[in-house]
Amino acid sequence: MQKLAYLGLGIMGGNMAANLIQAGYEVMVWNRTAAACGPLKEQSAEVATSPAEAVRQADVVLYCLSNEEAIEEVVFGDEGVLAAAKAGKIIVDMSTVHPATSRHEAVAIEATGAKFLDAPVLGSRDKAEAGTLTVVAGGSTEAFETVRPILEVVGGPVFHMGDHGAGTTAKLAGNLLLTAEAQLFSEAMLLASKSGLKVDAMAEMLRTTPLWPPLFELMTKTAQSRDFGVNFPLKHAYKDTNLITELAAEVGAPSAIGSAIRETLKGAVNQGWGDENFTALLKMLELQASQKLS
Repeated sequence: MQKLAYLGLGIMGGNMAANLIQAGYEVMVWNRTAAACGPLKEQSAEVATSPAEAVRQADVVLYCLSNEEAIEEVVFGDEGVLAAAKAGKIIVDMSTVHPATSRHEAVAIEATGAKFLDAPVLGSRDKAEAGTLTVVAGGSTEAFETVRPILEVVGGPVFHMGDHGAGTTAKLAGNLLLTAEAQLFSEAMLLASKSGLKVDAMAEMLRTTPLWPPLFELMTKTAQSRDFGVNFPLKHAYKDTNLITELAAEVGAPSAIGSAIRETLKGAVNQGWGDENFTALLKMLELQASQKLS
């Protein structure tokens, strides 16, 4: 069985690493905040002192980092991933970044003889814990097929989307749909609420139609409970919508909805809600409407 390294042990990475350990893989972990390694060490993981040390010990290296700055530090920095990459290793970036960043990583890493995949995931904390994330990968078919059994531990459906950058492109398109659904629910329900209708009545009616995706159920519960406990931080959703609108401008795709969502999320971050769940964008739209959903 291949030796693995997992770098970045946040909400997503920590759960993915735990599932790999439970599946019987030998895993070495690293995190910028070392305390996050503790629970995995108790589950038999070895703890590395640097990304490079973890890479040296592993056949396959996976990482899930928060943004482009973290990629620059962990991959390209001193004692980073690139310092220890070499032929025979496969490096898998599961972060949500710009596709150009994925292609930049691929060029640098594959110049060492190692193989590279961008393989971000769709889903949040509950699916990460259950090992049912959707994995979307970009890179060579050979590298993808080699690590497919590993990806299938952390994900239910696993898709090879194309060459380098295809995985991150698919992830950004998926996140546009996610945040758009949250924005559309909030606007539609505030329209109804401001006109005197009840959220419960609207939800009961809409559940009988094709207009009710699963996220609307979460949004309804959130509106009623006011529970914005974090699964996907709003600040990360804002970061992703910036990437989405940037990519849209580069490729000439329309981004009217993405731009509107970005402004809602920016407002929510400015209100201090960045560390809450992305569903807290509802609060920004409620603020604009001068009314909470009821």
